[in-house]
Amino acid sequence: MTARDRQVALDASALTRYDLILTDISMPVMTGLEFLAIYAQQPGVHSPVIILSAEAEINTKGLPSFVVKILAKPFRLHELLALVREYAQPILPKPEV
Repeated sequence: MTARDRQVALDASALTRYDLILTDISMPVMTGLEFLAIYAQQPGVHSPVIILSAEAEINTKGLPSFVVKILAKPFRLHELLALVREYAQPILPKPEV
């Protein structure tokens, strides 16, 4: 699924848990860091997040624990695909009791 901006992504993430979320720091409506702060306040288990960014330095202090990687732009496609394979684990349904 893709979202045209952070608000759409927040609305979607409130309804569905995704295997992995990829986000940029600079986007319309709200920054990636604002998105992460609001997403962290949503109840329940959070999907792992990979930040993609062309910014030279990102302050990692205070990032939520579900941020698993920051990938600098430009990146190589095989790097991104390796991270997707590593972190996008299928979500198994809860066993019935």
